[in-house]
Amino acid sequence: MVVLMKIKNKLVLAFVSVAFIPVSLVAVISVMNTRTQAVDQFIDGSTREIRQIDGNIRQFFDGTLQNVDQMATDPVYTSINTLKNYQPADAASQPMPAEAQAVIERFARFGATHPAAAILSIGLEDGTYAKWPDDPQLAKYDPRTRPWYKAAMASPGKTVRTPAYYYDKDDVALVGTARALLENGKAKGVFVVSVSLKNLTELVKSIKLGESGYVMLIEDGVVLVDPRDAAHGFKPLKDLGAPYAHLADTPQGSTEVVIDGVRYMANVWTSPGLGWRYIGLIEQREVMAEATRMTYLTAIIVGVLVLIFGLIAAAFSKVIVKPIGQVSTGLQSIAEGEGDLRRELQVQGKDETAELAGWFNKFLAAIRQLIQHIGAASANLHNASKVNSEVAHNMNEAAGRQREAVELVSTAFNEMVATANEVARSCSGAAESAENGHRRVAEGKQQIEVTTDNVNRLGRRLTESSEAMAELEAGSRSINQIIGTIRAIAEQTNLLALNAAIEAARAGDQGRGFAVVADEVRALAKRTSDSTGEIEQLLGTLGSKTEEVTQKMGSCLDLSRASVASIESARDSFEGIQTSVNEIRDQNLQISAAAEEQHSVAEEINRHIQQIYDEARLVESLAHSAQDDSGRLSDLSDELNGLVGRFKS
Repeated sequence: MVVLMKIKNKLVLAFVSVAFIPVSLVAVISVMNTRTQAVDQFIDGSTREIRQIDGNIRQFFDGTLQNVDQMATDPVYTSINTLKNYQPADAASQPMPAEAQAVIERFARFGATHPAAAILSIGLEDGTYAKWPDDPQLAKYDPRTRPWYKAAMASPGKTVRTPAYYYDKDDVALVGTARALLENGKAKGVFVVSVSLKNLTELVKSIKLGESGYVMLIEDGVVLVDPRDAAHGFKPLKDLGAPYAHLADTPQGSTEVVIDGVRYMANVWTSPGLGWRYIGLIEQREVMAEATRMTYLTAIIVGVLVLIFGLIAAAFSKVIVKPIGQVSTGLQSIAEGEGDLRRELQVQGKDETAELAGWFNKFLAAIRQLIQHIGAASANLHNASKVNSEVAHNMNEAAGRQREAVELVSTAFNEMVATANEVARSCSGAAESAENGHRRVAEGKQQIEVTTDNVNRLGRRLTESSEAMAELEAGSRSINQIIGTIRAIAEQTNLLALNAAIEAARAGDQGRGFAVVADEVRALAKRTSDSTGEIEQLLGTLGSKTEEVTQKMGSCLDLSRASVASIESARDSFEGIQTSVNEIRDQNLQISAAAEEQHSVAEEINRHIQQIYDEARLVESLAHSAQDDSGRLSDLSDELNGLVGRFKS
C-alpha cells in the first residue's frame, strides 16, 4: 500500500531523518563503548582480587613448604627407625612405643606454635606410623597406601603437595605437604604436614565482587569453595548442572552463565603456581547498571533532539511550501471554473514557483488552441460517422440475404449428398454380395473337383480290388490242387500203415511196438484226410464268396464311373455360374466406383458451399460489427462534442 504524503510532511521527515540518523549512531556507539568498558572493568577488578587471594594462599603454602623441608631434614626425624604399627585390627590396644611417643610430643609443640597445622605424621617403610593429634582408635592403617606417601616416595628429595581432601572428623578441608625422609641418600619414610584450609576458605568467602559477586575456588575440577552454596564443596564442578559444566569447560577468560534464572558474568583465572582455578561471578545487571543508565539517558537526549529538529523542520517547510500553496490554489480555481481556459495564474516574484506559474499559463494557451482544433475535428468526425453507419446498415442487410440463399443451397445439396451416399452404400452392398457369390461358386467348384478326384481314386481302388479277388480265386484253385495231393498222400500213408499193421501181426510179440506205431500213423493219416476235407469245404465257400464280391465290385465300379460323368456335368454348370457371377461383380464394382467418385465430388462441393456459408456468416458478422462500431463512433463523436463544448476557449 502506497502512502501519499504532502511536500510539507516529506520535508519535515527528511529534516528529522538527517538529524536522527547521525545522533542515533553516536548514541549507539557510546552505549556500546560504555558496556564494553563495564565488562573490562569487571574483568580487571575481579582479576586483581583473585591475584591478591592467590598471592596470600601461595605465601601460606610457601611457609608450610619451608617448615616441611626443614623438619624432613632434621636428624631427629631422619634417625627414626620404627614407630607404632597400626596395621593389626587390635592396634588400638597396643602400647605406644617410646620413640613414637617422643615424635608425637615434638609434633604437639610444633602444632602449638603453628595453628594452621592440622595433622603432622610420619610413615616409614616398615609400615609403622606416628600421627598428631593421636587417634587412640586408629587401626588397620598402613601409611604406605596413602597418596601423600606414594607421591613423596616417587620424588625423593622434593617437597610435594597433595590435592585437598575433606577431613570429616574436624569438618575441615586439608592439604598435605610431604617430603621423603632420607638417610644416606636413601628414602626410609615420608614426613607430611596437613594444613587446614579453613582460614583460606573464610578468606575466599569474604571477598566481594561488587554487591552480588563472589569467588569460587576449584582444584582439578573439584569445588573447594563456593560461597553461594556450601553444599557444592568437594563435588565435581561439571556435575552441578549445565551452567557449572560450561564454567568447567572454560579454561581461561570471561563468559556468561545463567544460574537459577539469574544471568551472571564470570571471569575464570588459573593460578600459575598452585594450578588452582578461581572463578569470579557477578550478576550481569550489576555490571551493566551504569551502562543501562547511560542507555536510558542517551535515548532521552536523542528523543529531545529529534523533537527540536522536528519543530525547526516544520518551520522551514512552512516557509518553503507557502508559494507552492498559492500556485495550487490558483490551479484549483481554474479546475473548478467550469473549463474556462481563458483564466491564467498570477505571476508574483522570480522564484521557482513564479516560473512554474508562467510556464503553466503558456501551457493553457497551447491547450486552448488544441481544444479549438479538436472541436472542428469532432464535428467532421460526427458527419463521417453518420455516413458510415448508413453504409454499414446496408451492408448488413445484403450479407443477411446472401447468408439465407447460401443456407438454402447448402440444405438442398446436403440432401443430394445423402442420396448419393445411400446409392454408394447400396452399390457397395451389391458388390460385396457378388463377391460372396463368386467366392461360394469357387468353393463349390473346388469341392466338385475334390469329389471327382475322390471318385476316380475310388474307381481305381475298386479295379485293383477286383484284380486282387481274381488272384485270390486263382490261389484258391491252386490250394485245392495241393489239398488233392495231400489227400492222396494221406490215403497212401493209410495203406502203408495198414500193411505195416498186418506185418506186425505176423511178427507176433516182436512186432507189437511197430504195430503201435503203425496204428498211430494210420490215425494221423485219417486226421490229415479229415482236415483236408474241411479245408476243401472252406475253400469252396471262400471261392463262392470271392466270386460274389467280384460281381459286386464290378457293379460299384460301373456306379463310380456314372458318378464321375455326373460330377463333370455339374462342374461345367458351376463354371458357367462362376462366369456370370464374375460379370455381375465387375459391373457392381464399376457402379460402386462411379458412386464413390460421385460421393467425393459431392463432398467437395458441399465443403465449398459450407465454406461459402461460413464466409457469408463472417461477412454478416463483420457488417453487423461495423454497424455497431459506426453507432459507437457516432456516440463518441457526440460525447467528444459535449466535452469540447465544456471548455471556453
